[in-house]
Amino acid sequence: MSKYIKSISLLLFITASLTGFGLYKAQASSPHPELKIVTSEGKPEHIEPIQTLGFVSDSQMPTQSSTVKLENGDFSYFEDLPFLQRLDFSFDPKINDLINDHRSFMRGKSRLPEHYTETEQHIIYTGMESDLHWNHHSSNQMIIAVLDKGSEKEETYSVSLGASGPFYSIRATSIDYPLLSVVVEDFSSSDAAETLVYTFDIENPAEGVTNVVNLTEETERNARIRLGLHYDNTERFITFQTVRQTAVSNYDYTEEISGYYAYDTQAHEVIDIQSFEDIETLLFTDNDTLYVGKALNEAIELYQIDLTGEEMSLISTIEMASPSILHETENYNGLFNQNLSILDGKFYAYGYEYTEDIGRPLFQVTDIETQETLFQGTIEPKDTSKRESTTINLFELQIDPENN
Repeated sequence: MSKYIKSISLLLFITASLTGFGLYKAQASSPHPELKIVTSEGKPEHIEPIQTLGFVSDSQMPTQSSTVKLENGDFSYFEDLPFLQRLDFSFDPKINDLINDHRSFMRGKSRLPEHYTETEQHIIYTGMESDLHWNHHSSNQMIIAVLDKGSEKEETYSVSLGASGPFYSIRATSIDYPLLSVVVEDFSSSDAAETLVYTFDIENPAEGVTNVVNLTEETERNARIRLGLHYDNTERFITFQTVRQTAVSNYDYTEEISGYYAYDTQAHEVIDIQSFEDIETLLFTDNDTLYVGKALNEAIELYQIDLTGEEMSLISTIEMASPSILHETENYNGLFNQNLSILDGKFYAYGYEYTEDIGRPLFQVTDIETQETLFQGTIEPKDTSKRESTTINLFELQIDPENN
C-alpha cells in the first residue's frame, strides 16, 4: 500500500511543480526582443537554408535573455517551446532536426553532430560505446546504427577497432553509400593522438572495420590535425589542416597552420594542397571538387584545384560585404570552415558588421559561377528604438543541404 502512496505523492509533487513553474513563467516573463532580417542586396529566400542559434538581450531589461533560433527565414524562441521539448533540446540545429523528425531513432544515442551522416534514404549514427557510458572509456567497440527513412527500420552493428585500452574519439563521418568513412582520434600513444580513417561497408557488414590510412603518419607526426566542417557528409573529400603548437608559457601556447590537405574517400589517398605565401589560405570542398581561397582585403579569389593538389585555376573573385566575413573565425570545437563554406555552388559567409560600435550578424550568399550576390543582409531588432540596447550573439550555425 505504501508503494502506491509514494507513487501518488510523487506524481502530485511533479504536477504541482510543473503547474507552479508555468504560473511563475506566465507572470514573470516579458516579451522577447523581436528580430527581423534586413536585406541590403539579393532576395531573403536565399537565407532560408541557414539555421542559427543564439542569444538576444535588451539592456533595458537586464534580467531577460532569450535563446533565439533562425530556421527557414523565421525566428522562434527556446523559451516558447513546450516544457518536454525544452528538456530534449540540443544547442545544435542539426541534432534538433533529427530529434524532431526521428525521435525514436535518436533514443540511446549521443548528441554530437559529427556522429551523424545523412543521405536521401538513410541516417547513419556512428559512436563509441564510451560516448554513452563514461565507465567504458577503454572500450574499443564502435556502434553503427542505420535508419531507413522510408520504412523506419533500424539496423545496428557493433564493430571492433582492434586492441582495447586506448581512448577513441570520433571526429567526423562521411558516406558514399554503402561505404562509410569514419575519422577517429586514437589516444593510445603517450606522445600525441593519432588520427586514422576507417571504413565500413553497410551492405556487407563485417565484425570489424577496415583501417585505411593514418592521417598523422601521412602528414606531420608532431602536428595536430584540425578538420574542416562539412554540412553535407556525402561529399567526396574530407578537408583538414595540420597545426603546430608552440608553448609560450606554462598556461599558454601559439598555433601555426603548417599544411593543407584533403582525404579522398573514393581513392583512399591523402592530397597535399599548395597554400599561398604570406596570405591567408582558405580550403573548401563541394561535391567532387576541391577549392582554395585567397583572402584579400575586400574579396576572396577562389581557385579550383586538381586531384594532385598542385595545379589550380582561378574561377571566381567574390566581393565581400565586409572584411569581417572574409576570414575564418576561431571556434570552440576545433573545426575550420564554420563561418565560410561552399555548398552546391553557393558560397556562404557569416560574421558581424559593426556600425557605431554596434555589432550585427551579417550573412552573404554568392553564386560562385556567376559571382552574383544572392543575399546580403543583417539581423536587426524590429523596434528601431531598441537598436542600441539590443545585443544579438549567434553561437551555432548550420546550412541545411536539403533546403539549399
